Amino acid sequence: PSWEELRAEDREHTPLIILTVRDAAGAVVRRITGPVAAGFHRVAWDLHYPSPDPVTLVLISVAFAIAGLAALGFDFLAQQTKVQLAFRRRQVIVAVLLTTASMIAISIATDIYILVTNQPWESNSLIKVLRAGELNHFQVRNALIFALWILSGANLILAQAKGWLPKGIFASATVVLLVLDVFNFGIDYNPTLEPELIMPSTPGIEFLQQQGKEQPFRILGLDKTLFPNSSSIYGLNDIRAHGIGTDRYEQYIGQIDPTSQRGHHGTISLFSHEQAQLDSPLLDLLNVRYILVPPDTDMSKAQGASELTLIYAGEDMHIYENPSYFPRAYAVCQFQVTQDEQAILRGLSNGSLNPHETVWLEEPPAIPMTNAGCISEQPRVIRYTANEFVIQAKMASPGFLVVSEVTYPGWRAYVDGKESHIYTANYLFRAVYLPEGTHEVRFAYVPIGFWIGVAISLPTLMGIVGVLGRAAWRRLRQRRTTKEAAP
Repeated sequence: PSWEELRAEDREHTPLIILTVRDAAGAVVRRITGPVAAGFHRVAWDLHYPSPDPVTLVLISVAFAIAGLAALGFDFLAQQTKVQLAFRRRQVIVAVLLTTASMIAISIATDIYILVTNQPWESNSLIKVLRAGELNHFQVRNALIFALWILSGANLILAQAKGWLPKGIFASATVVLLVLDVFNFGIDYNPTLEPELIMPSTPGIEFLQQQGKEQPFRILGLDKTLFPNSSSIYGLNDIRAHGIGTDRYEQYIGQIDPTSQRGHHGTISLFSHEQAQLDSPLLDLLNVRYILVPPDTDMSKAQGASELTLIYAGEDMHIYENPSYFPRAYAVCQFQVTQDEQAILRGLSNGSLNPHETVWLEEPPAIPMTNAGCISEQPRVIRYTANEFVIQAKMASPGFLVVSEVTYPGWRAYVDGKESHIYTANYLFRAVYLPEGTHEVRFAYVPIGFWIGVAISLPTLMGIVGVLGRAAWRRLRQRRTTKEAAP
């Protein structure tokens, strides 16, 4: 081929295969690009429609450009002396009038466009609202507020141009005007509502709240009863959650219900009454005292339901009590050590390991084993918050205090005010060693990342304050020097 033919071939567009999807009226709803390689290919439509209101960067770019020009104009006016403003006063007045007229014209043109093109929000058109005499309409209020800001800004600039305002007052008034404008725009951007309007309480929830006044417990909702994380609004602890979890917790839950829906970052959202093993010892160790199901649930198909007691039957839910649940904190006298955490999980799941008498640790403690009874009284939780909880325990002999809380980095334990080592107990939970006697055990969440952030932020803040203070001091000294040097 000739050179011209090669050049023409090089300029050819890349071949495309475009499949067009139309609705019953013949309107195009989607265009799909297919492969152009040799052979047979399958092209599928995901049944998604394009957004009817695609995001455009035009308005953002225009707003940014206007803000930049306004900043340049403000800086220009702030730098002018009274003599310079006297020469440029007419130019400033003309610019202000033209800007005001342009913004009003843009608003009217936009409103006319809405009417002409029959947009979905055409009923809110300002022209149509005024014609109907609806003076209380929000569009009228918005137009008046917009006019107020325009006139305020224009008067402020004209006053500066005429030399009526000192530079300091002009700058301060401009900042106040901008703050009021932004505050007026964003005051309703993120409205708040009373929790009762979004998540109203029910008789079943109130029943559970009454039961939790003595000692904390956890619940398990089956078949989407009391959606995960919503229980925290009512002060209830649920073993389901949408949030950051651990691999061990997911594996632990998988032993209770292999079909439970687990997603990214530890999300555990759905248990089925037909698949969950409600008689699992793992459920007991999680401090699950109550199990919630929809009122029309046939619990005869649930594994272990015969061991549960129906204590509430309402139109909102049915609540079953688990009589074999472990308290949030309990003491054991004996311990065993193994580094095979999967063997611990399997043994606890099938019942071959008895957590009532022995705690299984993954590191050897530097204390002797005892077979004597170590519990004088059942440990009690005297304070419980998200980042701290305090337990009072009375031990007849040395032993371990086990808490039904997931072991996680950042938690620290203090026994009678002195920091104590936290052991990973029973595959998932925490345990601390307690000698004989009465003790107060405090668990506090103090992540190392927090203190690293504090160590970085404090010097940075001090540096910023120092730089700003030095600049202000130098400026003040310069002003004093100028005044002293003036005749």
